[in-house]
Amino acid sequence: MNSSAQLTGHYAKKDLVNKRVVAVTNIPPKRIAGFICEVLVLGVTDSHGEIVLLESDRPVPAGARIH
Repeated sequence: MNSSAQLTGHYAKKDLVNKRVVAVTNIPPKRIAGFICEVLVLGVTDSHGEIVLLESDRPVPAGARIH
């Protein structure tokens, strides 16, 4: 699955490999700036306008349901 997010303020590409994040799946694909997104990665904006990824504070199974 593909996703596009503006994360360069806090994350280098190498920092994102194998990182567990909170994301929404099973959404219709959407074209954003010429790129097809199939997953919505969740984050919040910090005081400088940069995105900070949401993560679980405890181990959870990959693909677990968000409530």
